[in-house]
Amino acid sequence: MLNVCVEFGNKWDIVFNPAITLCVTFGVKAPKQFTLPIGAKHLSWCTKLKYLGCIFLDGSCEIDISPSVGKFSAQFNNIMAVLGKYNNEMAAVHLTNSYCVPSLLYACEIWSLSNSSAHSVRVALNNLFRRIFDCCWRENSKSLLFYCGTLPALYTADQRRILFTRS
Repeated sequence: MLNVCVEFGNKWDIVFNPAITLCVTFGVKAPKQFTLPIGAKHLSWCTKLKYLGCIFLDGSCEIDISPSVGKFSAQFNNIMAVLGKYNNEMAAVHLTNSYCVPSLLYACEIWSLSNSSAHSVRVALNNLFRRIFDCCWRENSKSLLFYCGTLPALYTADQRRILFTRS
C-alpha cells in the first residue's frame, strides 16, 4: 500500500516526508521488529496521534484528555480574573458553560476514556463550581450543578454521543 502511495506521489509530483509521517497501531502494541519503508527511508513508530485536536493513544485508542482539561482550566481562570473578586456567580456559570465547557467536551462524541481520564473530567467541572461558589473541596458539587441547571460533564458527553449516533 505504501508503494502504491509512493508511485502515485511520483506520478503527481507529491513528496512524502518520512520525517513527519509516523506509524501508530490501535488495538495492540506496535510491533518491535517491523519497519515500513516509504521510498528509500523507513517510517518511525509513535505512541500518540494528534488528529483534529484530539490526541489518540496507541494500543488502546483512548483519548488523552489532559490538554483539554488544561485549556478548560486556563479559560476558566481568565474568566474569573476578568470578573474579579466580587463576581456574580450566575454570570460566572453562564460564561463558563458558554466558553469553557465546550473546550472540555470537544469531540466527546468519539471519546474512549480510561477511568482516570473520566475522573479528571469530573474533577475539572466540579472544582470549577466549587471555586465559583467558594465551597470547600470536600463538599459535594451535585447540588450546585443542579441549582445552576448544569448536567455533570460525563452526562453531557453521553447525551452528545447519543445525539451524534442518532443523526
